[in-house]
Formats: sequence, structure tokens, C-alpha cells
Amino acid sequence: MPLILDSLDIAILRALMEDGRLSYRQVAKRVGVSTPTVEARIRRMKDAGFIKGFAPIFDLTKVEQGVMAILHLRVEAKDLSEVQESLALKEEVIDVFTTAGESNLVAKLMVEGLEDLQRFIEEEVTTLPGVSLTTTQIVTKVVKEGPSLLLKPELKIRMACDYCGGEIAGRPHTLRVGEGTRFFCCNTCLEAYKERYAARLKRFPEES
Repeated sequence: MPLILDSLDIAILRALMEDGRLSYRQVAKRVGVSTPTVEARIRRMKDAGFIKGFAPIFDLTKVEQGVMAILHLRVEAKDLSEVQESLALKEEVIDVFTTAGESNLVAKLMVEGLEDLQRFIEEEVTTLPGVSLTTTQIVTKVVKEGPSLLLKPELKIRMACDYCGGEIAGRPHTLRVGEGTRFFCCNTCLEAYKERYAARLKRFPEES
């Protein structure tokens, strides 16, 4: 069963998207609820793996001697996983997406100049296994850049078991650990988690 975000969750997320520096108290004031409620909602979304963290959004066009480019790649299916993981590890690469169409992998990157872009393509991209098509687009102006998610109430978030990593299909089994919550697909995984981390869980006897 996915985690379903309600209108309050969405309001909290929108407030943080507008200004990620807001404190829980400031978010609570904006959305009209108590600070503990905001803290609990954010913690629940973090525990479910939906919120990975908070980071600043940079306007890369403001960087002097910088070139932002978008690469469209065609990669053989058997090599796709290896190529996307390899690109994701490179510091020049900002985003990596698998796509449908003539190209099946898109990467956005930032380099210092055109020579660096050419070098990156020749040495770091075309040498990867299964890459047969490379189209490069240089970004000349960023008109709009923001979160790649349409936020609306009833948004469903897939949840993965904190023990086996499988998707949780039904109502999750839960375990309180400190101030957080762990989610499991079945009681077997829950009990296995307790057994594996028994020593750690002893520090939170009232929650476990």
C-alpha cells in the first residue's frame, strides 16, 4: 500500500519548495498547524523514503566560464543499467533520466567550457558500452527550473520494505525506532529486522 499524501502534506512540501531554509515553526505558521504536526509529517515522509534531503537550487547560468549541456544517448538495453550508473557517479553530471523514444538516456551536465564538453563526450561518454547515438544540446538560457514533481493531494508514494527492499503492496508493518518509523512488507521481515538489529533496538525499548 503506497503512502498517500493529503492536502496538509502537500502544503508543507510547497512551503519548503518555496524556501527550504524554513524552520518547522515557520512552516507550521504558513500552513496553519502546530509545529509538532509539521515535524511529524516531514519525519513520516523521510521515513518512507520520499524526502531524501534538502539542498539549494543553483542557477547554473550565473556561473562564469560554465557550459550547461544536455546529452541524448541511445544505449543498448543490456548496457543501460551500467551506463546510467556510470554517468550518475561523474561529478560533471547533474541529472540522469531514462526516456522513451529514439534516445533512451538523457543526462544534464555542467562543465567549464566547450573544450571540456568535447573532452567529456569523447572520453567519458562515447567510450561507455552500448552507446551508439549521442546528441548534444547546449543550454543558452534557463527560463524555468524547479522540482520535477507535480504536487497534488492524494499523491501516492511507493514504499519499500526496510529489510528486504521489496515494494510494500498492502498495509505496512511498522516499528518505532527512536523518533523514526521503519516500514516492512510482512511480519517475517519485521521480525528478521528485530533479530538482526537487536542490540541497536535495545537503546529504544519503549519504541520497539
